[in-house]
Amino acid sequence: MKHTPKPSLDAPDTGNLREDVLTLLERIIKPLQMIGAETIHGLLVEFHGDELHSKLTLPPRSEDPLAIAMTNILRQAEQRGELKLDELKERVITLPVDLVRFELLTTHVPLTDEAVIEIVDVIFLPLVRKGNKEG
Repeated sequence: MKHTPKPSLDAPDTGNLREDVLTLLERIIKPLQMIGAETIHGLLVEFHGDELHSKLTLPPRSEDPLAIAMTNILRQAEQRGELKLDELKERVITLPVDLVRFELLTTHVPLTDEAVIEIVDVIFLPLVRKGNKEG
């Protein structure tokens, strides 16, 4: 297997919510795209029974590095006036990274760049911006 760099899970700060979320998700999927679907599938099917369950169990959101990064991205966006963080449900905050995880676990294939853009533009941004249009 190729050695791929470990993605940075620090919250990007590009000055724009959309670009921040896209940058974080790209950091996650680029190494997966490099190793390819066959390797991902092999890694996932290596696990059996309880070991599979324990490997796939995620830490609480308060300790999950991806959830923390998403919260920090949204906190920065709030400081720029792009949204109000306290109006967002926890599931909405982590939705982009949760969808990436779900896709990976169900398809065993890294997401395409187009799929990541769809998650951000079609699903996530309309949810976080809907309350701010009323103000």
